[in-house]
Amino acid sequence: MSMLMRILLLLILLLTIDYFTGMFKFIPISIFVTMNTIASVFASTAYTASVHELVNNQKIHQLSSLTSGANSLSNSNIFAPMFGIGVYAAFGFRVFVWIAMGALLLSALIVTTMRFYYNEVSSNVDNVLEEKSSLKNFQVGLIYVSKRPLIKMLIFVAVFLNFIFAAINIGLPYIINTQLSLNNALIGILDTFNALGGLVAALLLNFWPDNKGEKFKIIAPLFICSFYFILLGILLLITKNVHLISIIGGAIMFFGGFGVAMLNITTQVNIQKTTPTKILGRVTTIMTTACTIIMPIGTLIFTNH
Repeated sequence: MSMLMRILLLLILLLTIDYFTGMFKFIPISIFVTMNTIASVFASTAYTASVHELVNNQKIHQLSSLTSGANSLSNSNIFAPMFGIGVYAAFGFRVFVWIAMGALLLSALIVTTMRFYYNEVSSNVDNVLEEKSSLKNFQVGLIYVSKRPLIKMLIFVAVFLNFIFAAINIGLPYIINTQLSLNNALIGILDTFNALGGLVAALLLNFWPDNKGEKFKIIAPLFICSFYFILLGILLLITKNVHLISIIGGAIMFFGGFGVAMLNITTQVNIQKTTPTKILGRVTTIMTTACTIIMPIGTLIFTNH
């Protein structure tokens, strides 16, 4: 339903955007972005909540790794810039809308072919009460999270990293363009290395033995992320050389993307494996909501500095 809703929203945008000119184009675009985001989050939450019905616990880590790898390969900065610039230059904006509609329709058709194994009784021993009120169900999710130290810690780490990474998202382009007076191509190079790091981490974890080195997969990325921020800051502080920033900065961004992807996948797998099916969607919603709220706060704070 959410995918079909997004197709409808894209079609409405395509049919109405030419009726607006100048700054008024932000009216249909803002409405579309808001509604599309709601539908997208709805779909991703439903997908996350259905993991137990799609694969068994032994395959959850492989599913999360392959999904993360696909996202790094497509949504990040490996193929997207090259493909996007070429298509936009040749055909213009409207073609992107038709491509998005086609991709969503294909995704919806694929979902209809997937087999979901619904179980009346969860394999987890936790008894989770099902409330009629959506607000009370959300509160049940909060209570469950408060009783699970590992899940609380993972959510806190995810929120903290999203807050800190707002500094990278805002600060890196500003430093390279404004303070160092370098071109945008360097930002694209650094982002590409970051995405490659995420892809390598996803492929590595796909072949990682299940239930092996769980603490290492949480602690190691935290150390990598810490050094990532420090080393990137030092590099941009001591040199303006494009080649040095491209090579050394690319290596730093690669390990940063590697660490973040490893932590994200490990977090997803831990939550999906340890949370009862009935409440899985609510737990992931809590984490998504917390991360979504903290990112604009971090953006506002780092923008003012």
